[in-house]
Order: sequence, then structure tokens, then C-alpha cells
Amino acid sequence: MNDETAEQESWIVDGRKALTQRAGEFLRNMGQDLDAIAKEYSSLQEDFISQLPIQQHVDLKFLFFRLDFNEFYRRLCPSM
Repeated sequence: MNDETAEQESWIVDGRKALTQRAGEFLRNMGQDLDAIAKEYSSLQEDFISQLPIQQHVDLKFLFFRLDFNEFYRRLCPSM
């Protein structure tokens, strides 16, 4: 094997390592972003659901009944 071939193989190996490292960083960042979005969504949804039972309008009370038809949210947060 000559020096040029060894240099090309070294460049390919280094490129693969860099690509793998960047892909790993991207996936870690994406996972953190998705976790943050999920946490924010859950918080907003919980706030919304907790406000429905105390509303005076019959349609909003019915919406709560429809969203919580199997009492999942009521069991999740018994104060409702």
C-alpha cells in the first residue's frame, strides 16, 4: 500500500468518525428537545383539563366529560 492510499483511507476513517459523532450529538439534542416539548405539552394539557370542571358553560363541562370519559385525568389528578 502506498502513502496516497493510506492517506485516503485515513481521511475516510476520520470522516466516518466525525459523521458518527455529529449524528450522536444531533440525536442527543433532538431527544432533549422532544423531552422538553413533551413536558411543556403535558403541563399545558393538565392546566387546560383542570380548568374545565370549574367552568359555568355547559359545553365546557361536556367537553371535560368527553375528554375524561374513562376518568383517566380524574385518577391522575384527584383534586378535579
